[in-house]
Amino acid sequence: MSLFDISDRAQQLQTDLLEFMDSHVYPAEAVYEEQMRE
Repeated sequence: MSLFDISDRAQQLQTDLLEFMDSHVYPAEAVYEEQMRE
């Protein structure tokens, strides 16, 4: 048991955020780094 239990809604938001990061943000990091070097 953790100190803070999160609601089902908060758990779903966290899951959605992690899925978004995995599918959109992390794959674009290499492109971003390349553009910053230009």
